[in-house]
Amino acid sequence: MEEPLSPPDPERSPAAENLDSAPAIRRSSTSSASSRESSQDVPPEPADLPHTEADTSSAKTRTTRTRVHPPEPAEPDGLTWLLSKLAWIVLFLMGAALFQWAGPWAVEEIQYSITRGQERARHDAAQEFVQDHPLNQLSQMYGVVSKIVSPSVVHINTSNARRVPYVVDDEQPLALPPPDEIQGQGSGVILDPRGFIVTNYHVVRGASNIQVVISGQRPIDAVIVGFDQETDLALLRVEADNLIPAQWGDSDEIETGSLVWAIGSPFGLERSITSGILSAKHRAGKAGTIYQDFLQTDAAVNPGNSGGPLVDSAGRVIGINTAIVGQTYQGISFAIPSNVAREVVERIRASGHFSRGWLGVQLGEVTPDRAQQLGTAVGVGAYIIDVVPHRSGKSPAAEAGIIAGDVIIAWNGATIDSPNTLSQQVARTQVGSRVPVVLFRQGRQVQLEATVGERAPGM
Repeated sequence: MEEPLSPPDPERSPAAENLDSAPAIRRSSTSSASSRESSQDVPPEPADLPHTEADTSSAKTRTTRTRVHPPEPAEPDGLTWLLSKLAWIVLFLMGAALFQWAGPWAVEEIQYSITRGQERARHDAAQEFVQDHPLNQLSQMYGVVSKIVSPSVVHINTSNARRVPYVVDDEQPLALPPPDEIQGQGSGVILDPRGFIVTNYHVVRGASNIQVVISGQRPIDAVIVGFDQETDLALLRVEADNLIPAQWGDSDEIETGSLVWAIGSPFGLERSITSGILSAKHRAGKAGTIYQDFLQTDAAVNPGNSGGPLVDSAGRVIGINTAIVGQTYQGISFAIPSNVAREVVERIRASGHFSRGWLGVQLGEVTPDRAQQLGTAVGVGAYIIDVVPHRSGKSPAAEAGIIAGDVIIAWNGATIDSPNTLSQQVARTQVGSRVPVVLFRQGRQVQLEATVGERAPGM
């Protein structure tokens, strides 16, 4: 049976009724919490609480509070919207045009700035690296070599008069034409403070006038003291004092691969210096004559360098530049060894000419067949093919008892390893001197003594 509802209390205000419902809300909240924390119990609040005037006033205040919202922005009209869109399109087109015009320039400037910065960084790093690097010392050495040798190198100008064949017309008076003047140039090396200069013979051959330019001074007339065609060397003399002579080096001691410098006047460019390495030695028979016994180098040598010095790292003359392969430099040039040039020059200076020794034999290689037949080693000594007779009697070889089939293995104390070596040794021996000769004959070693004759020009 349902319980009848009680009539509302006329003396209770709506606020009081709200307060009566508050405990129920708290319990709902508390029960939710109790589901998370089951160990806590929230006691119920009494249904009827005494109400004060302050509570009533607070309740009224809460019920009358309202929320204020900001005003909604006004919707733009159609014209304003269109103008703004047009403005954005114009700005976009202007930006695109500006980028198309200035973009490549900006990219180029940026790339240039990056490249310039990289180059500057590499430059600074390289400059710091080479300050105390051995490469810097090597470069300084090149300059020192030039300062040592350049005062001793001269430029040579030559000229000679030549008459050209002249055809006389019957209707013209007979007259001699003016002579043509043939001019040449080359280089030379000062060997003595009193004016002795060595150069190539082909530089001054046939010249009627020779002038030498020393260290940028005025040209000085020079005369030929003597020459040797076989080695292509000539000795000049100028009237000058207090010259700076070059120092001779030892061409036998310098090793293949060593640094060398060539100084001269290529194409008339005075005291030009080039560098390279000593590529090979003893090129006798492969380039030039057997008496030149060339040094081979890759230092640049051109027309006008002939007669100039080839020097080592101490500035000493180890060769006289003489020949190249081809008309101009192609990576191979040749120089007369200093030990050959020095001997020739000293003899010319002493007697005015160079006398070359002569033995009077025809030479050949010790081939494997000959070595097997003679019982000797291959490539050792010089095989005597024949003994050459002399028009005035016996040759020095015949007088010494040398016969065909002998193998000469030593000459005047020097070991002989090839026919070229024997020819060079005999040619350098003083004419008229008696020297010991060691040879291999019929399986045994024989020692003889030969008197050196003088080689006639052109032999």
